[in-house]
Amino acid sequence: VLEDVRILGVLTEALDEQIISEAARVLRGARRGVVLATGVYAGPATQLAHSAQLLGCDLVLCYGSVSSQMAAVRRLTAEDVLIVSNIWKTTDAVNRLALAGAERGVPLIAFTDRSTPVAEAAEVTITVPSESPRFLPSTIPVVSAIQALLAEIAEQDRPAAQRHLREADEWWQRFGVISEAE
Repeated sequence: VLEDVRILGVLTEALDEQIISEAARVLRGARRGVVLATGVYAGPATQLAHSAQLLGCDLVLCYGSVSSQMAAVRRLTAEDVLIVSNIWKTTDAVNRLALAGAERGVPLIAFTDRSTPVAEAAEVTITVPSESPRFLPSTIPVVSAIQALLAEIAEQDRPAAQRHLREADEWWQRFGVISEAE
């Protein structure tokens, strides 16, 4: 746990709130969006896509086969957004698809832990630390950055966020997704 606290301190010093605000503006302004992530970073990407949907964004996670990722990126236009996790050991396919989307004029938001061609091609780059003395990289910083992005999406249009969350809650109740005991 202390290692996670330490790396969050690194994130706190490095994360630029203006970049988070710009990413939220790009995401909110998009007609629809696709998130590409693989491996251990597919978990945080799931959190991003699901929670952004709850806030009213048309955002889907595509982490399946490369051909399904290709099809998803091919459908995007300049009115959409592509979000990629370019952290630690990203597959070459995700990197190439991110660059291809950017070449086609699709706004690109990249979560990254280093300078890469994807980070350079992105309209918005959110840099997070991932180093860890453990066997695997830390996902805690990217989860925290995603939480900051989601909070900013809600803050930029609080009435819309509240409306979308109320509607989601009503649907959860209507379809018995959430237990009545809660």
